[in-house]
Amino acid sequence: MDIETKAWWQSKGIIGGFIGVACTIAALFGVTVDPATQAVIVDQAMAGTVAAVNLAGAALAIWGRLSAVKRIG
Repeated sequence: MDIETKAWWQSKGIIGGFIGVACTIAALFGVTVDPATQAVIVDQAMAGTVAAVNLAGAALAIWGRLSAVKRIG
């Protein structure tokens, strides 16, 4: 049986756990976040994380090419 893997930041379980901890800490300060809102936050965090990683990859590729000292060939 071959099990596919993914990066930790692609896991809704991990991101959801972080959001859950943040909401628990917020509750200590009197801020409440209902489960439906937490689900929306998780979805938005996933989309934002993917976008940030894509942007970082593109920036790294551009910087790498601009700073290269040897030609491709």
